[in-house]
Amino acid sequence: MGKRQSRPWIVSGELWSLVQPLLPGPGPKLVAGRPRVPDRQALGGIPFVLHTGIQWEYPPQELSFGSGTTCWRRPAAWYEGRWAGEAAPGAAEEVAVGEAASA
Repeated sequence: MGKRQSRPWIVSGELWSLVQPLLPGPGPKLVAGRPRVPDRQALGGIPFVLHTGIQWEYPPQELSFGSGTTCWRRPAAWYEGRWAGEAAPGAAEEVAVGEAASA
């Protein structure tokens, strides 16, 4: 059997270095409120929800993913900001290859 990763929602430095250049920068803040959760933390919340099966509304605040709504909405914002026709062809394949190589 393969080696089991105890916390697959941790975004490693290697994975982050592959993903970060593909993400758009944050847009302007339109209203005052809580500070924006860093993209790396929001990204970590997505596999946490998928791995544990917890509802999007209930990720533990102690893990600093932000709210479940943040983890749910952030990929849509990334898509609208960068990936909706702007990403370089093959960018998604590069990330998938990088993940497969580290597994």
